[in-house]
Amino acid sequence: SPTVLLPNGSEDGMDVELNCEVGPVDREYGGSAFSVYSCDDGKSVIAVAKPRSRVYPFYFIVSPQGGEVRLYGEGDGDSRATQEAFYDLNEFRPADVAKLVAATKAIASTEGR
Repeated sequence: SPTVLLPNGSEDGMDVELNCEVGPVDREYGGSAFSVYSCDDGKSVIAVAKPRSRVYPFYFIVSPQGGEVRLYGEGDGDSRATQEAFYDLNEFRPADVAKLVAATKAIASTEGR
């Protein structure tokens, strides 16, 4: 289960360590397949590229900050595919991220965890 460091993720600009293990739900961004997990801050998600997608290996952290969404990505996937996924995720609003969080929690509850 991914543990990630969200750079400058806290109010005072410090890095925040997130455990992101609720889910996953399957989603597609920029034409590539991702597994999306929600994080223990209750509002952020991590989209992890699936092994056979062009973006792999890569992940994006999508984190609402105030009225906007911060997007942070890391990995060595195909740069063009990564860019296309970035464009899709960059359209997200806090409400979109909240829907993803809810979807991961729904999946987790059906699995009895």
